[in-house]
Amino acid sequence: MDMNRIDYSPLGLFGFSITCILVNLHSLGLLPLNALLISMALIFGGATQLCVGLLEYKQGRSFSGITFCAYGLYWLSFVGIALFPMLGISPSAPSEVIGFYFLLWGIFTAMMTLVARRLSTIDFVIFSSLALLYFLLTLQQFFPHPWLNIFASLIGIGCGISAFYLALAKILNHELGYALLPIGHAIPYSAQQLKPE
Repeated sequence: MDMNRIDYSPLGLFGFSITCILVNLHSLGLLPLNALLISMALIFGGATQLCVGLLEYKQGRSFSGITFCAYGLYWLSFVGIALFPMLGISPSAPSEVIGFYFLLWGIFTAMMTLVARRLSTIDFVIFSSLALLYFLLTLQQFFPHPWLNIFASLIGIGCGISAFYLALAKILNHELGYALLPIGHAIPYSAQQLKPE
């Protein structure tokens, strides 16, 4: 980490992780859909991640900028999908359309996972579990089954916990000056993979 730059990513990770955990607890039926969930997805999950992404862009961190902005906008769209029909602004989207929505997010996340493997083991775990979550949510829309929903929700909670851990690790390791919480080594590409054509 460049010590001369401010690392905004822990804030974005907290926004993502806490919102992800709460939404998946709702999917398990443990939390009702209420103002708390909507506010978290709208403000902490959505707006905060979007702001962090823009700040990361300003610092020249394109990957963080892309991912935080993208997932911040995802949470904002997620709120719209849930809230607009309730407010009578637009009808609910058909399950097939939502399925393709999750599928595209899964493909995007899978591609981002290829970069995340270069960052740390925890980054790779977060992105790979998030990609799996999106693909499971896609299947749930086309082939609804209670066990599929439970499995997807548990994967989502695990993804959120991993992101929460990474946020804590980044803060504590930076402030204390040593690796109190390990995040694992990056998985480097081979020299052959890096060789230009």
